[in-house]
Amino acid sequence: MLKKRIAQLINIGWIALMVSLSISKAVSSVALTALVILGIVLRFTQTPTNKPFNDKPIWALCSLYVTYVIGCFYSADKMQAFWFLYRANGLWLSPLSVILHLPLIIKNYKVYLKVFIFGNLLACIATLLLYAMPEAKVIYYIGQLNGILSPYTSTVDRLSFGLYSPFIDRLQFGNLIGISILAVIWLWGETISKKQNFYAFISIIILIITHLFLGARAAQLGSLVSIALLVLVALLQAIYKKLIGTVSKPVIIIATTIFVLFFMLLLPYLSYHFVEPVKVRYEQLRWEIDMVLNHDFKATSYEHFTSLRRIVSWKNLWEIAKQHPIIGIGTGDYNTELNKVYAADSLHLSPNSHSQYLQIWAVVGLWGLLAFIGSLIYWLYALNRQANRWLFSFGGAVLLFYSIVFLFDAVLLRQVDNMAFPLMLSVIYAISCQQKKLVILKNLN
Repeated sequence: MLKKRIAQLINIGWIALMVSLSISKAVSSVALTALVILGIVLRFTQTPTNKPFNDKPIWALCSLYVTYVIGCFYSADKMQAFWFLYRANGLWLSPLSVILHLPLIIKNYKVYLKVFIFGNLLACIATLLLYAMPEAKVIYYIGQLNGILSPYTSTVDRLSFGLYSPFIDRLQFGNLIGISILAVIWLWGETISKKQNFYAFISIIILIITHLFLGARAAQLGSLVSIALLVLVALLQAIYKKLIGTVSKPVIIIATTIFVLFFMLLLPYLSYHFVEPVKVRYEQLRWEIDMVLNHDFKATSYEHFTSLRRIVSWKNLWEIAKQHPIIGIGTGDYNTELNKVYAADSLHLSPNSHSQYLQIWAVVGLWGLLAFIGSLIYWLYALNRQANRWLFSFGGAVLLFYSIVFLFDAVLLRQVDNMAFPLMLSVIYAISCQQKKLVILKNLN
């Protein structure tokens, strides 16, 4: 009876974690911690058994956190190192939670992915409803809720600088929407129910509209490329089955690729010309770039220029990386050094880390960056060895999405992303374990 209650509690914990990622950082953090604690308790109270699955690729996803831990040993500020590790704990807690509950994930992964999508849909609907309301009313109601929702920035135009995200940071929300769209497409390819296909279609419409309106441009770019990859694989599989024997495989691949690339270019064009929030957001970007190139930006409120902030961030992060290119500045000294570099900059912008790759290089050096990239390559290689083509494409698309986002933002410094990124990769690998098990059983029969 006790074991059954604990199992139910763990299942509720997973549902709470997946649904709350886009809605509440507090709930998702508590749920993740509880899942790890319950998993460890069960490991110590149950009779040890042989591990049926290879979980090394999931452990490999903890590599970035391990490099940060090593970086603490040559940091001067140990207290700052501790707080850095505390804020980044999702990088190891997420993979560990999947490892501890691997059989449960394998059994219920579709439920958990659907719950994750559902949570994002709720946040999308709330975001669109707030956008539809007069801005003055939105500001009033947020003030009345007294801190329940995210603070509203009323000093900038909400179309030029992106819509208000009521629950979590706008950029983190954009990343979760991108992953949700990929998850819906993958699940869509896994099901044959007309009812489920209808729900999938409605979900994609809501997610894409919110994605376009939200204005998280790095996530939009990552989504455009990764969705194109997943759709290309889906079309190739469907077309090849129908035309096999009548049209050569190279012709099918080339024609389908051209078709997908055409729509990949057509969608941004149509969005820019016919979707007002997209047009305003990218007109703002174009104006910012023109002002920077013409050296006229200092006569404006350039502190809000997201393009300029990224350029300055890349320059300053490189200044830190150059100091200790091999071992990095150290985990505990990174924020102090970042503040120093920004203070010496003539533009006096707020310190920001706008490149995941440069941020890792600055903190733990080239060895840490190579360890991080190497762990992702190993994960992808291991996934390819036991996943079917459709799941491997899903995993590759998620990794491609984040690889593009990492160019423009150090998202793993933020709580939601340092939980969601390793969590999604870990869950995808867990699904591949289930597929491998089915193949083994089929061969035995």
